[in-house]
Amino acid sequence: DGCSKGKHSEVGSNLAVNLFNQNVIDSKEIFPKTSDVKEVRHFLERFLERMRQTLLFQIEILAKQMPGDLGENYDNYFLFTLFGAIITEHWFAQFGIGDGLHMLNNKLIPVGPFPDNQPPYVCYAFSEKHVKHYGDLLKFRIPILVPVDKVNSAALGSDGATDLISLEKSKIPGTEDLVGPLSQFWTQDKYFAKKGRGCAALSDRLRIISADTTKPVWGKNSKKERIIVDHKFYPGLSRDDTTLWALRRKPKGGA
Repeated sequence: DGCSKGKHSEVGSNLAVNLFNQNVIDSKEIFPKTSDVKEVRHFLERFLERMRQTLLFQIEILAKQMPGDLGENYDNYFLFTLFGAIITEHWFAQFGIGDGLHMLNNKLIPVGPFPDNQPPYVCYAFSEKHVKHYGDLLKFRIPILVPVDKVNSAALGSDGATDLISLEKSKIPGTEDLVGPLSQFWTQDKYFAKKGRGCAALSDRLRIISADTTKPVWGKNSKKERIIVDHKFYPGLSRDDTTLWALRRKPKGGA
């Protein structure tokens, strides 16, 4: 999730997540083939730190090749939080740097908010001042690590997903429908429809919750004909970008 104050943080965050994802995929052959959580955690702590250092090295190369001041390039393009998950046939883990949300089997683990809405962005590692201030918060935490057969549902999201918790009983702009519980995204079948329809349904739901909308106000003219007499504006419920990922165990005989 890119920093809202960064002029082009969506560029850096998109680059970073794809670089990080590929680095992890390229290393999958060394993943422990065991469900011993203690052994896996020992591996993951070292592995994720190596992945963090590799990503920082790749970003530094990119930032140095860009025109302008190096520090400004980091601030304008590369301030982002990073949450992720690894699923193998033996174990399941969630990890992250920054603010957001983890969930396993309906148990939510919010991270943040941080003072002054300043979470520990990954690339604060380039700043001595921020390293001193945030310390180990600039390294990956692993709040969820379990044998894979213990996973029934899971989700993770940016800080915008955390905001949805408090909006549960709010009306979607311009409608009488409620936002509803966050659990809808891992319990309702429509969000797991095949051929991309599930992802589209999730994106559409998040969009209508956050988007401003205008609805016509209807009335009647002197001839008793129904006409639009005005428009009413309904502001979106969230001003923050929201990224949300969810999974669930396939129901027996279901989708």
